[in-house]
Amino acid sequence: MNSVVASQPPTRDARHAHQVLAGLLALCTSALAILLAILLGIWWRQPAYVMPFWVVLAGSLCAAMTGIGGVLATRRGQVTSWLAPTVTLAALLGFLVAGVLVLLPVMVVLLLVANHQGHRVAAITQPRRRVSAGLVLTLGLVPLCLLVLLRGPVVDCMSHGVDEGSPIWMWLGSLGTGAGIAGTGSSTSSDLNQTTGSVTAGGTTYSFVCVGPKLAQFAKQ
Repeated sequence: MNSVVASQPPTRDARHAHQVLAGLLALCTSALAILLAILLGIWWRQPAYVMPFWVVLAGSLCAAMTGIGGVLATRRGQVTSWLAPTVTLAALLGFLVAGVLVLLPVMVVLLLVANHQGHRVAAITQPRRRVSAGLVLTLGLVPLCLLVLLRGPVVDCMSHGVDEGSPIWMWLGSLGTGAGIAGTGSSTSSDLNQTTGSVTAGGTTYSFVCVGPKLAQFAKQ
């Protein structure tokens, strides 16, 4: 009996330490999510991003889900909840950079983990079902980070010319249609370091004027 009583305070201390660490992680990730949502709102006001308002709403929802996931993880003292969004985001970005070279080993790892977790679930019966904090954090952080990292703009003025891009919301809008991908039109440069031209994005053609690295004009034709 004495040994059982003596072992209880360290358990409480460890749980408290996990809750404190999870609280710090929740605070940092919530602040980051709010900042990213604010950045989406700032970019929405810039014409060159051609950003629909639903992107800002989606970013705000993702920031709210990140905060909720952080609260759930803090109350349960689950520091490992942040592994799920981190691994998912790393796998997605790795696939975008390296493609199939990363996809195959990721699929093998996921299959092994799923198989291991399946054996554990079969051996251990859970008394009740709860929403996973890691799942909520993943649904909040991963889409928000992708919206920010793959944001565009459609036209990026540079000192040596113009760079065109296709934001992620155009990829989503072009699924099955091919109309959302930005296409470059004609462009000319003058001796005044001014570049003019047009670009087609989402089925709409825009004209632009770049003066050095600054976008001076961007409007529908």
